Amino acid sequence: MISTDQALSEFLLSRQANGVSANTVRWYKSLLSGLPARFPRLAISTHDLREYIVELRGRLSPASVNGHITALHVFYGWVASEYDTPNPMKGIKRPKMRPAQPKGIYQSDMQKLLEVASLRDAALICFLADTRFVFRSSAVVLPEGIRAQAPDSN
Repeated sequence: MISTDQALSEFLLSRQANGVSANTVRWYKSLLSGLPARFPRLAISTHDLREYIVELRGRLSPASVNGHITALHVFYGWVASEYDTPNPMKGIKRPKMRPAQPKGIYQSDMQKLLEVASLRDAALICFLADTRFVFRSSAVVLPEGIRAQAPDSN
């Protein structure tokens, strides 16, 4: 059986060969790079991975742990397929993540926007605010001096 380090190199190469984006390959590499030091041998148990995940939970955010679990599922699924071995991640579920709350705008900043907006723009701003419209793109840029905040949980 090959080492975890060799398998990880082959896995990353397979992702590139399959046309996965360079960012995704970097993501896998960053999340899985600690595996060879922790598990030099590729053959590990579900128990070993559960202990590793519990350790991650002690030092990382829930979203980061979820990313690690996802990367581990993909990696060990590939290992199981590529090397015809049991998948130690098979019994480990991916945690359900609640979507992050969208950012809101401070009331004082809303007043500033309405003060400088034309009648048409003010109507659009009020319509969007009243319907709780959420911009889902990071391309939206607030004017300088306008801050975003998490909305009230009413």
